[in-house]
Amino acid sequence: AKARSEGQEEMRRLEQRLSEAHALEAKNKEEAIKWNKQLLEQATQEGKHLKDERDKATDRMHAAALQVRDLKRAQDRMAQEARASKAQATLQALGGFRKRLVDS
Repeated sequence: AKARSEGQEEMRRLEQRLSEAHALEAKNKEEAIKWNKQLLEQATQEGKHLKDERDKATDRMHAAALQVRDLKRAQDRMAQEARASKAQATLQALGGFRKRLVDS
């Protein structure tokens, strides 16, 4: 009877330890889920931040490309105006030369 009683007591302790182990395992799973959710949220926020930074950089590059295009157009327009001015000066010089030839 004593051995049987000790066996039952040992069985009760083992069941108690098993129950505690299951509770600890459940708690660890909850902690792991909580930790993973926090990591996922943090990664999501960092991803959003990086996307925003990329979008801003893309906007700046686009604006710079537009400025380069506008500067190129202005440069081309100034070159065209310079050629027209030079042609006008040449025509005036030829006109003056012709007038001197005709007048003499």
